[in-house]
Amino acid sequence: MLRSETMKRGTLVLPAERAELFVEVLGKEAFLEIIDMNSTSMQRQYRRQLQRIDELERQLRRMGELLDEAIPETPPPANVAAFLEHSHRFRLEDVEREVQSSYNQLMKFQDNNEALKAQEQRAIEERFVAFVASTALAQTSSVPVPENDAALAAESLLAHAAGGLQIKLGTIAGVISSASAHRFAATIFRATRGNTYTHFQAIPAKLRDAHGVLVNKSVFAVYFQGVATSRMSQQVSRICDAFGCNLYEWPADATAARRRVAQLEDLVN
Repeated sequence: MLRSETMKRGTLVLPAERAELFVEVLGKEAFLEIIDMNSTSMQRQYRRQLQRIDELERQLRRMGELLDEAIPETPPPANVAAFLEHSHRFRLEDVEREVQSSYNQLMKFQDNNEALKAQEQRAIEERFVAFVASTALAQTSSVPVPENDAALAAESLLAHAAGGLQIKLGTIAGVISSASAHRFAATIFRATRGNTYTHFQAIPAKLRDAHGVLVNKSVFAVYFQGVATSRMSQQVSRICDAFGCNLYEWPADATAARRRVAQLEDLVN
């Protein structure tokens, strides 16, 4: 029967004690569409059962979406006739219990998969941060340093202030979306009144953001006067949180940075 054929609406009154049997027979044998006339009513006789069926449909639909993502192949068509032929073997309670068990198990697999992906993503980002740190720290620790080197400029600006006195230099490093790098640097500069230096280095490969979309990201290092618990450090950290940055520990020296890079490469590979 096609939907384009002429149809008529009718009302069938059935005894309540045998209504389920009549509806089952009509659904199998007759060409008709059953319409719920009380869909908007709050006093529905089978409201609880309908809610259970809606929840089953939601769980099955979600499992189907996850399976389609994992296995993009087209599944075989459902055999509705075979299901209706053996429908007497199924009970709603049994189906509900099996679907709920499968749904919970699949959701656990999904959560574990997302957690593993997040750990891998953070390991990849931290590896780039450690690599940038190893390069920057090796340059600042070497004897001949170019006058226009970014790390030397930061150290000259922050470490030798106040008449050449040696001042503790703090660093906050992490990864940020390249599209937000300019606004981030400007916000840091205004908030600290120019008492910081922000260095960026683009990551060659695209990484996933918080929504799972591949975007260009950059490693940043904010140099400032003070220690990790200083007011300046707290101010910079709050700005990093506002921009959704992923923060990572900045190694103490080039040797520690290279060691951390090797550890993260083993973890990722």
